[in-house]
Amino acid sequence: MIERNGTDVPILSESTVHNGVAYLSGWVSWDNQGGSITAQSEEIFAKIDQMLAEAGSDKEHLLFANIWLTSVDYIQEFNNAWLKWLENSPKPARACVEAKLLRPGWDVEVAVTAAVKEEKGK
Repeated sequence: MIERNGTDVPILSESTVHNGVAYLSGWVSWDNQGGSITAQSEEIFAKIDQMLAEAGSDKEHLLFANIWLTSVDYIQEFNNAWLKWLENSPKPARACVEAKLLRPGWDVEVAVTAAVKEEKGK
């Protein structure tokens, strides 16, 4: 069974759960657009926490993260926010690349996959 969440966006599902794995779409900062990498990252991490909970998971169960930064100059600030968010959690495998994002002021985007803690209905 495939579970799709956040389907009110016509071009994507905000998350998809299949075979015990939650796949989250890439998240950017809407409220802190144009703000510091720290502020953007913290907003994104809070949204990821929320979406993982809705999918039956949490950051303790992260498997992989894709990270896009508009400049490699932001890597240390991002890593500081990342380590603060995952301070007491296992660190997932990840990839981080420099990329142009779709809107000016969006300087970081993060997409994750995570194991679901327990399949619903079991």
